[in-house]
Amino acid sequence: MTMEAEEIVVDSVQDPADQDKSNNDNNGSEQDSDEEFDESLLDGYVTDENRIVEEIVNGFCSSDVSTQLEAVTKVHRLRQRRESATIQAIITSDLLPAIVDMVSSGDHFDSQVRAASILLSVTGGSSEQTSAAVDAGAIPTLVTLASSSNRTALRNKALLALGNIGGDSQHLRERLIAEGGLKPPLDFLANPSRYSKSTPYWAAHALNSYTYRIEGKVPGYEVTEQMLPVLASYIVYQTDETAESFEVSLRTLGRILADKTQVDVLLKTDVIPRLVHLCTSQEPEILRNALHCVGRIVLFSADGCEQLVNAGILEVLKNNIVSEEVHIRRDACWAASNLVISAAEHTKALIASGYVPILVKVLSNEGEDSGARGGAAWALSSVACNWGQDHHEMLDTLLEANSLEAFYSSLTLKDKGSVEVSLKGILVLVKTEWDGRKGAVERVKAGGGIAQIRAVRCRNDIHGTELHKLAQMILKDYFPEFSRPARI
Repeated sequence: MTMEAEEIVVDSVQDPADQDKSNNDNNGSEQDSDEEFDESLLDGYVTDENRIVEEIVNGFCSSDVSTQLEAVTKVHRLRQRRESATIQAIITSDLLPAIVDMVSSGDHFDSQVRAASILLSVTGGSSEQTSAAVDAGAIPTLVTLASSSNRTALRNKALLALGNIGGDSQHLRERLIAEGGLKPPLDFLANPSRYSKSTPYWAAHALNSYTYRIEGKVPGYEVTEQMLPVLASYIVYQTDETAESFEVSLRTLGRILADKTQVDVLLKTDVIPRLVHLCTSQEPEILRNALHCVGRIVLFSADGCEQLVNAGILEVLKNNIVSEEVHIRRDACWAASNLVISAAEHTKALIASGYVPILVKVLSNEGEDSGARGGAAWALSSVACNWGQDHHEMLDTLLEANSLEAFYSSLTLKDKGSVEVSLKGILVLVKTEWDGRKGAVERVKAGGGIAQIRAVRCRNDIHGTELHKLAQMILKDYFPEFSRPARI
């Protein structure tokens, strides 16, 4: 059972920020009042073969409410203190159908909430144990419980259990969606004001689990198409950036923006100005996730780029590029590179906003993160390669900002893609017929560029590749006197 890096399988399913003392069904109602409980008694609840003893099993099937409560309380105690062993004992004893029935019936709240906690633990076990819960009818029971219970604790346990199932395997996720598991968390996030703070939190976690990449796959468009408008609406609605449900929702949104189709759906919502604003957030994880969403939008959609530019993303990204946080600098540089690719007008706006000197500084800094330098290389090279040959004023701006020197200083990067775009940036500056061409050629000769290009040509890891040929071509065609191998 996988619930991403932060697996959450807990007995107390309540947002720490949601201390609603008025709820009578808070976690205390399911806690066994047995601080002095003799744990040695637990040994009598299971056989030597790790099966639940027959007396307890029969208690689940009793028509007497107190007998049922006593039986489920004993298994609940086992689960609290010996969870791993208890889960398998429950399955081996064929007790799961009775537990699912008890959750479903709702005849007695104390029994129901204990049974729900037990079922939650089973769904959070191994894949085989999660599958056993599903085969016992857990999905429709949990869907109904989440949708119809007026008890916060029960709703939240059901949402977390659904998330456990949806995050376990591709097969179980598909089954969960087919049996209606998508509707409850979407309903809660679509109408968050109707519920306590903890319910949107666990609804967001359920959707996050549903979108986790399993076996190399993410949910199909028919699933994410339903999620996108709800997540966008919640992100616009929720003004508290410290709410955990908000950060999880934002992270989930970024994950499902996997192609142009998904981005086009998002662009029909009014979330773009909100995302731009969140890229200025003082909450590091909010800023990072918002920036990731922006990066996905500019990667896949020219229309998305236009909306972002109109919402003020250029000034925001410029500030992000000089952030003290390395991940922010890296993501901002890559977002800027994709903005350059999208349209000449966006590139002109980016240049007018003063991006080129900032990106040159990132690219030239050998102590900078390689990912940030790579993004800067792509951005500056795209200005030259995509638009500079027809807009010579852009080449003037690049040369004046020392982009040429930045390009050949980056040729030592390990990432071959970054080295390639830097070489292409150099090539455009020295081959394009423009007023600055002669000066560019002389600056390469005088500034150590020749040695760097020759070093690329001699790298063992690219020998014989297109990158090797590109370095050789630049030397041969534009610096022929330096194209022959150096003498030893």
